[in-house]
Amino acid sequence: MIQTCNDSGGNGELAGVKELPEWPEAVKNEFVEYVRNGGGVYVFHSAENAFVGWKAYEQMVGLSWRSADYGSAIGLTDAGKPVRIQPGVGRGTGHGPRGNVLVTRLGNDPIHKGMPRAWLSPGLEVYYYSRGPAEHLRVLAYARDAEPGLRMLWPMEWTTTFGKGRIYISTYGHVWDGDVQPASMRDAAVQTIIPRALEWLAGRPVIFPVPKDFPNSDAVSVREPIPLPSIVRR
Repeated sequence: MIQTCNDSGGNGELAGVKELPEWPEAVKNEFVEYVRNGGGVYVFHSAENAFVGWKAYEQMVGLSWRSADYGSAIGLTDAGKPVRIQPGVGRGTGHGPRGNVLVTRLGNDPIHKGMPRAWLSPGLEVYYYSRGPAEHLRVLAYARDAEPGLRMLWPMEWTTTFGKGRIYISTYGHVWDGDVQPASMRDAAVQTIIPRALEWLAGRPVIFPVPKDFPNSDAVSVREPIPLPSIVRR
């Protein structure tokens, strides 16, 4: 399944402002059991930020948009080695300006097999100091934030496990109010990684092909918009 809900209303809940309703307890319980028993979940962009205080969800996601003392963060050295950052060290979660970002993959995970070692993706937000329990977490790819005075390396894609379940998390695919087919969603890399991640989450062989227009470290690859059907007015 793909989880796109961010109930924190611009993360206002961290300041004590609850703008959107939570899922009903019955839905939460069914979601937890689904994952614990082997379900797969793609956590899409700001769904990483959701459900402050729901410990099971925070365990599934591993790293979320939280205050500096909320939990651990994961950074990376220039050599690409993940480093655990203790609660209270550094900042709360944030991101610099969106833009073309160089993403570098670690290892040869099935989701990334056959892709270049690094590629440029447009319209990305690189979250710095995402916080949480950061347990059972494996970083798949990383990027450097665009925050002035910071410019550190952070996870862009990671996976966790929860019981028998698998979870994939990334901040690809930013879509703002009023956006229609933004470049962040027409990126050939994102359009390749999403179906490959879903194959992996389903426990199937990852066979979705890496296309010829997949970007490299020198240029983005943004596909043409999908033609939208005309609205017939009667």
